[in-house]
Amino acid sequence: MGSPTGCRSGEHLRTQIKGRLCAWPRLIPSGRLILALLLLHFAAVALALTAETGTPSPPIPLTPEERAWLDAGYRVRVRITDWPPYMMTEPVPSGVAVDYLDDIARRFNFKIEFVTTPLQWAEAMADVGGPRAHFDLLPTMNRTPEREQAFALTDDYLTAPWVVYTRNDTPYIAGLESLGGQVLAAEKGYVITDSIRADYPAIRILEVGRSREALEAVATRQADAYVGNLAIANYLIKKYRFSNLVVAAATPYGLHNQAMGVRQDWAPLASLINKGLAAMSHAQIDAINQKWGAVEVRPQRDYRLVWQILAGATLVLIVFFLWNRRLAREVAVRQRIAADLMRSEARLSEEKHHLEQARQDLLHLNQTLEVKVTQRTAELESANQAKSAFLANMSHEIRTPMNAIIGFAQVLARDPELTDSQREGLAIIQRSGDHLLTLINDILDMAKIEAGRMTLQVAPFDPARLLTETEAFFRQRARDRGLDLILALPTLPTLPPRVVGDEMKLRQILINLVGNAVKFTTAGRVTLQAVPLEAAIRFSIHDTGPGIDRSEMARLFQPFSQTTTGQLKPGGTGLGLALSSQFVRLMGGELTADSTPGQGSCFTFTLPLPPAAEARDPVPLPPILGLEPGQPVRRMLIVDDLPDNRAPLRGLLASLNPQPPVLEFREAADGQEAVAIWEAWQPHVILMDMRMPVMTGEEATRQIKARMAARPDAERTLIVALTASAFNGNRDHFLACGCDEFAGKPFRAEELFAILERRVGLRFRRDEAAPMADAPLLLDDMASRLAACPAAWRADLRKAVDLGDFDRITDLLAQPGATDAALQAALTPLAYNYDLEALSALFGSAEAGALTAPRAPLDHPDDEGPAFREGLQAVPPHSPTILPPMAPARPPGGAH
Repeated sequence: MGSPTGCRSGEHLRTQIKGRLCAWPRLIPSGRLILALLLLHFAAVALALTAETGTPSPPIPLTPEERAWLDAGYRVRVRITDWPPYMMTEPVPSGVAVDYLDDIARRFNFKIEFVTTPLQWAEAMADVGGPRAHFDLLPTMNRTPEREQAFALTDDYLTAPWVVYTRNDTPYIAGLESLGGQVLAAEKGYVITDSIRADYPAIRILEVGRSREALEAVATRQADAYVGNLAIANYLIKKYRFSNLVVAAATPYGLHNQAMGVRQDWAPLASLINKGLAAMSHAQIDAINQKWGAVEVRPQRDYRLVWQILAGATLVLIVFFLWNRRLAREVAVRQRIAADLMRSEARLSEEKHHLEQARQDLLHLNQTLEVKVTQRTAELESANQAKSAFLANMSHEIRTPMNAIIGFAQVLARDPELTDSQREGLAIIQRSGDHLLTLINDILDMAKIEAGRMTLQVAPFDPARLLTETEAFFRQRARDRGLDLILALPTLPTLPPRVVGDEMKLRQILINLVGNAVKFTTAGRVTLQAVPLEAAIRFSIHDTGPGIDRSEMARLFQPFSQTTTGQLKPGGTGLGLALSSQFVRLMGGELTADSTPGQGSCFTFTLPLPPAAEARDPVPLPPILGLEPGQPVRRMLIVDDLPDNRAPLRGLLASLNPQPPVLEFREAADGQEAVAIWEAWQPHVILMDMRMPVMTGEEATRQIKARMAARPDAERTLIVALTASAFNGNRDHFLACGCDEFAGKPFRAEELFAILERRVGLRFRRDEAAPMADAPLLLDDMASRLAACPAAWRADLRKAVDLGDFDRITDLLAQPGATDAALQAALTPLAYNYDLEALSALFGSAEAGALTAPRAPLDHPDDEGPAFREGLQAVPPHSPTILPPMAPARPPGGAH
């Protein structure tokens, strides 16, 4: 190998000669000097080439221990796995580490056997450090104090930096500290994985087996980022075409250095490898790096330099003689223009100064703008993260106690020994819980919209049925207020039988708008109209109410904002119209309002609702009484950190158990306890809460699924994720981490029963003879029944209605024996919906002993006339007056 000193000396001489040749115009007086310089340059080139040729390396001296180890004739078993470009198994063992070992083995003449095996990294380390049943040497090992004690480590010979990889559409990150709360894919058992887990506890770790799996998890959005070796990751990205992955940031972990790990009793082998690595020439190292695509490549010798120098020297001589002849003629011309050049130089210098000042000003402005953009981007990102954290925390903290309230209400409602008054009390608890949950959902929906986290739940539905249900819900309330509620459906062309869209959000929009129209209209009519368009439907709600002043139209759709008219009616939150506007925009439309004070208002929106294939609606099943006896026993594990959440689940399922029991139960307070119980008990079903201390439901699910995969004889446990999260997108995330089913909190009994019936095969007993719901009472029947109630109770109720004391109204309706069950069932929804007007009208009818006849439709001066009524099918305004038997799942909110 050539002397480095000789190489540097030859290069220095060539640099000097090139510098002197560049200054050849100043050497006019002597042509002989140029010839001397050329000869000097040729000598320097020859010296450099001789220095680069070099002499063979001297023999490597060995210690007695090293010679004894070589004389023993050992065969070294080397573990090879797929970790390109460092090592690969197919088609034959190869890679950077394999080439280094082959070169060293040839140099010292010992045998190497490359062993491919499915054993994972942790098992392979235990093998070399312990019984050595399979391996004697691990070709790649990151250095730690513990490993230096357990292995004979060689010097580091592979080096690459640790960097962060993300998708090219991921927002800017400054480093690992920016990944708090996000998912980082990492290799299980690697030192870097343990370091990140200890240094950045806010990062959620998704452990995988190999580097390729980690990169693939990021590319397919199962993870947000990956910390990996630059050489290995770049090789895998290029090989497997992960074109959407980029290097996003550096890490504080510096370089990823790799040594070779040798069994501890073969320390001479580690010493031999170190000497072999030190003896390798730059050319050998370059050849291995270039073969496997390494970044470091050293320049090779370029023998074209000699010919370039010869050609350049010849050109220099020719130009020199030509230039010498012309120089005399040009001297006079240059003297004449010298004065002009000096004057021009002064002017140019001044202009240059002005341009430089302008450039500095522009550069400063650009830097200022970049700083402001960066600050604003960081502020927006921080705000979005804060909103997301608020939604997650609020949803969990509020829904968790609601889960216990509604859950225990469902459990107690199944008790056959309850009295009528107890059942009515439970019904009040459930309705109050649903009402509170509705208000919470409205606030969370608005927060999700502002944070950009609201999504659509698209499915086929019947638009005509949805409109009919909306009209039926408000029919009695409109009659009580003396209004005509008209549902105007087209005859030709008719509405499609089924369309594709978000039925729940459209229902909420219609309930909010029609509810407002009925609430604020004191006389006249409310018209709900639908007109089919091409792959869309235009909805409009007309009323003859007081209207909205033009000055208040600008803040009509702002959250928590009410107009002057809206403030006159109690019970509104100011969210109804804001949510409706946001829902319409999310579904691809725009909600508009047109209002004239004293004449009425019209709210209109058009939604893209393409037709869907017709399908029959599912037939509702009879209520479940319990489990059929004689079924195989099923073991069920309930996992939740709060006993108040475990108790209603266990109580609900235990209420189904026949004798002898079909279900067996156990409980766990965190994921770690759940994994231990799974190992010992092998449950058939796990109801797993996702947010717990010690170990989360996600991590517990991953561990249980991994153990199931490693043990073919283990029970194939069904894991149902239970979460109080506000985000629907978490469903896909939980299913991706290994959960088989998903249910929200507060849980619904029928939803859990359906999962157990469909996925576990449990058979339920249903009440085939369940009676049909009683027909709702007519208004005159309600008045006569109220008049027959005890006078003292009726007086207390009338006083509570006059005061608007709904807590007192609810207490009076719950008193046993105060009234009959039918009237109690009819009055409870009025109290639930805070409908003082309906209750007051009912008392007036009862005390007068006669009903007020329904008012006829009013002739409104702004009525649309025959053109509006042509082709529309209107619901008759004088159909029988009835009261809806139960309140809706989400009562209308908001105000004009």
